[in-house]
Amino acid sequence: MRKGKVSPRGALTQSRVVTAVLSVIALLLAVISPSDLIYTIVGYVWAGIGSTFSVVILLSLFWKRYSGIPALLTIVTGLVFTIVWISTGMDAIITSRLMTFLVALIVALVSTWLISTKNNE
Repeated sequence: MRKGKVSPRGALTQSRVVTAVLSVIALLLAVISPSDLIYTIVGYVWAGIGSTFSVVILLSLFWKRYSGIPALLTIVTGLVFTIVWISTGMDAIITSRLMTFLVALIVALVSTWLISTKNNE
């Protein structure tokens, strides 16, 4: 075997070891950190990524006009909106998961209509 080459069996073993080490590190972080920190991080992730990408996935599957630039605008807007919404404390009034979904959906629809209209002219 040449230097730098890893057999498939060795790669499988290596990936299992890395997964096990990362699992132990994650478990230790979960035990050491305050419980509300983990919940907060997961909430940010679900609001920012989950709500934004759900709009992108749903519209890409069910609407042929939705594509490229509107999808990118939806992702950027959703992520920025989530950070701003949570940072301003508005998350205590209305959950960021719902608001991010609605804002991302509006941006997706409007940007698709505007960009498609300009390309068809």
